[in-house]
Amino acid sequence: MDVQTFRVLMTYLYLGHLPPLDGSDIVGLLEAADRLCLKHMIKALEYEIVMELMRAEENGEKIVEETLKLIEPAQVYHFFHSISFKIYDIIQFNH
Repeated sequence: MDVQTFRVLMTYLYLGHLPPLDGSDIVGLLEAADRLCLKHMIKALEYEIVMELMRAEENGEKIVEETLKLIEPAQVYHFFHSISFKIYDIIQFNH
């Protein structure tokens, strides 16, 4: 676990909310939250990911690659319930 991931994890554990995630390893955070059974943190991270993807999409950015990179960790760690709908929308829209 890198230093930034540890800081975000500690902030969440002590304050009960996520700090700004700029430059954070989101998959690493999700792995740590999964290992520690922090279901609420997983949901908060899923929400942040979906909101960031939606903002990027609204700004006309290509997000298909970033979205597809999230599929493998989602399968391995069984999270991303809410993001799976976003992935489906992106795939449908681009075909």
